[in-house]
Amino acid sequence: MPLRDHTEPHRASTPLELLFDLCFVVSAAILADELAHAVSAGHGLDGAIRYSLLFVPVWWTWMLFSWFGSAFDNDDVTYRLLTLVQMLGALGIAASMPSAFHGNYVPLTLTYAAARIPLVLLWTRGARHHPAERTFAMRYAKGIAGTTVLWVALLAVPLPIRYVGFVVVILLELFVPQWAVKGGNRQAFHLGHITERYGLFTLIVLGESILAATMAIEGSFEHGVTLPLLLIGIAVLVSAFAVWWLYFDFVDGRALMSSNRVAFLWGYGHLLVFAAIGAMGAGAQVAVKAYETHEFGLGAQLAMGLPAAVCVAAMAWIRSLSIGASLFLTAVRMASAVLIVLGAVLAGPGGPAATAGVVALVMVVHAAAETVWRGLRITP
Repeated sequence: MPLRDHTEPHRASTPLELLFDLCFVVSAAILADELAHAVSAGHGLDGAIRYSLLFVPVWWTWMLFSWFGSAFDNDDVTYRLLTLVQMLGALGIAASMPSAFHGNYVPLTLTYAAARIPLVLLWTRGARHHPAERTFAMRYAKGIAGTTVLWVALLAVPLPIRYVGFVVVILLELFVPQWAVKGGNRQAFHLGHITERYGLFTLIVLGESILAATMAIEGSFEHGVTLPLLLIGIAVLVSAFAVWWLYFDFVDGRALMSSNRVAFLWGYGHLLVFAAIGAMGAGAQVAVKAYETHEFGLGAQLAMGLPAAVCVAAMAWIRSLSIGASLFLTAVRMASAVLIVLGAVLAGPGGPAATAGVVALVMVVHAAAETVWRGLRITP
């Protein structure tokens, strides 16, 4: 099981990687649903915290698989079967999300641990088959195994302290790849492949907004044509399209070639992008529910504006990591994120359709300005 060539031209995601990704469509959908229900029930802050924390194991399970595959994927029978076990674990994580959202973390912890065991075996296998990179691979194996034990051990810790332990173990998780890479003798990961993998996960979470837009349009057709619901559906789709435009036209992998520190910031910073895009789908569901119940308070307005704002701000920050990035342009992009939130709140009295429309408008203007500016001057 030798290392893949990190200079391999035209390397693309494999059919197995794409199949693996489908498992995370379910997790993203369930989390978005739970967040939407929490906001609609008046528990927006609590729901946002739970959503943010529970998104981490979903994202990290995908991350561990994707980065290993970039280095060692040889697509043999052993690799395929161990990937199947990871897929079962990923589906278990998805199935355990509703109970975890309401405080029962046992199913999530056990399925999360099960999804990680194959990776320990795969990294150990990579160390055995590639002695020159044994330290690098074994650090990954030991780190994943050690943090898995800690996750299971947290089940025995009382709840108030368990949340602190949760944060500590997450930080340890983030440290493991940095520790492992320091033990390597050469670049192990294919930068073009990793950039594509991140783009594919972006599409996965964008699917939640597409689904919500479909629900809104479907609802508008149930009794003739309900214009506000139709407008919500169109606005949500336009916002998702603007995110797609901004990400795939302007967020690239140049920062990965800078240094290990910057590469990790680029990789980890995508957590904000992914989680925010998924939450945009939840915000769209909240808009539909608010129209049906005629209850559209500040929490619902923020649920529609904040995720889009965080997404725009996170993309701006990731772009700022590239060499030669303009501090002024980064500030302008951050200001655009603030405008999204202000627009959502100020449009609130007009109802969910008006709010969705204003958010979409700011997103479109932002994407258009970026496109025009790129035509005038090539800049990160």
